[in-house]
Amino acid sequence: MKTFTEVVEKKLAKMFTEFRDSPQLVGYVTAGIPIAIASNLRAKMLEDPRDEVSIKIGNYMKFILKINKRGDSTAFTPEFELLEKGKEVLNEDSIEYTDKDAELLAHEILDDEDFINACRQALSGKTFDDEKWVEEGKTEKGVVYDEESDVAVCVTTTLLSLIEILTNNKDSSNEVEYDVAGLATFKVSPVKDGYTVTAVFDKAFKNLCKSDKLAEKLSSLETE
Repeated sequence: MKTFTEVVEKKLAKMFTEFRDSPQLVGYVTAGIPIAIASNLRAKMLEDPRDEVSIKIGNYMKFILKINKRGDSTAFTPEFELLEKGKEVLNEDSIEYTDKDAELLAHEILDDEDFINACRQALSGKTFDDEKWVEEGKTEKGVVYDEESDVAVCVTTTLLSLIEILTNNKDSSNEVEYDVAGLATFKVSPVKDGYTVTAVFDKAFKNLCKSDKLAEKLSSLETE
């Protein structure tokens, strides 16, 4: 079974000469997108505190952050949901996404300007400090894009690669786990009418979803 980075590298190299000439740059993409997702979920919750916020990737998948109060503490729980198109694809025997598929999905997610900006910042090596994206150190350690459309295509290529991997490596008799570093371990399980996917999120991802500032903000709302 190929690693997640290997699959993404092959696809991005077909679309961007930069990744074909310098394949090591793909690591910034596969590492940056989980950071962007977690940070954007946190930013959404900071802007409008509520029980649940989410990022929807077309009709394929949704990343969710739920808030649960446990006495005086606040639990930040990320979740993953496969949507209608994602479920449909997962039940196929196999799938191979094309450049065109990634471009079409990119047009859909471009409407989520905050998420695209989070991806642009995270892929360039910045981190989110609850108020703004900041650089760590002075050395360049990421990929910088001029066009938002290119950011979106990189994101959709990466996330469609996840669906492709899960679809092509499932087993009709056993559960199959697939680890995506920095994001989650995905488990594909056979069920009566097909397959389901669950995710156990990486500790680093879960830590990026929460902050003391957000916990304080949520607590103050409870006492009002």
